[in-house]
Amino acid sequence: MGKTAARVLIGVLVFAFAFVVVGGFFLVRHPIATFERLGRWKLRSAGLKRHELPGEHGRLVWWSGGSGPVLMLLHGANDSAAGWARVAEPLARGRRLVVPDLPGHGQSGPGEGPLPIGDMLAGIDRVAKEESPSQPLTLVGNSMGGWLGLLYAREHPDRVARVVIENGAPVAAGIGKVNMLPKNSVEMRATLEALTGPDAPSFPEFVVEDLVRRTPSSSFARVARTDLRPYVLDGRLGEIRVPVTLVWGDSDDLLPISYAESLRSQLPDARLEVLPRCGHVSHRECPDKFVAAIEKAVAR
Repeated sequence: MGKTAARVLIGVLVFAFAFVVVGGFFLVRHPIATFERLGRWKLRSAGLKRHELPGEHGRLVWWSGGSGPVLMLLHGANDSAAGWARVAEPLARGRRLVVPDLPGHGQSGPGEGPLPIGDMLAGIDRVAKEESPSQPLTLVGNSMGGWLGLLYAREHPDRVARVVIENGAPVAAGIGKVNMLPKNSVEMRATLEALTGPDAPSFPEFVVEDLVRRTPSSSFARVARTDLRPYVLDGRLGEIRVPVTLVWGDSDDLLPISYAESLRSQLPDARLEVLPRCGHVSHRECPDKFVAAIEKAVAR
């Protein structure tokens, strides 16, 4: 090996070492931000492209790709489009997949202040009109995203073919007592254990600490500072006129199976698919089971 080639090789190795060290430091200090970046990279790898529109409260960002019937994925509070990374590729086969960062989440504004439900519904409507102006679409929503999906279907039944709710909470009655605003790592671990299944790996301490740091300014805290009463559907689920499938992780202490069964009994046209040993966010914990349940719901 010549001197020039040796210098180049040494330079590459030094750069690679520095990249690993800096990347490792960023991962330990900011794991959630790192996971979001990796999630967005995986959305691109699944063939989805990033889109952006200006809005009254900041930019609105979403990802989309593929062709066919439109399937829109709505994430929950404290999450983003990147959270769907593990299921994006299989769900994009044979259809057009649309994955927004809901207002106030991910790369969509606003970055601070109260986060009204109405603003998020407006963001969903804007993306739906861009991606599916003349064709009814299927909404798949996790947690708060499932609640938003039902609200949107109630307001726009002609624009929605069906709604799939993954451990979502449109009604207040029956919600379990889980601390969703933990103040320290002990409380955060208790919350995580309540939301995950028995097979989920334990969260590293640096991840738990990052979650605690984010809690006071989290989107969940921002939503909680608004008036939610107009959007709670207790006693009003009969107003939903589109088919609904409930895809439910059975190891969720926040929204247990009894909660899902109550929803099914109140909705005019609903079915329940139970995912054993899965928690509140089954598309991350149990992606294969989740995808199979979505394919079954869409085939219906």
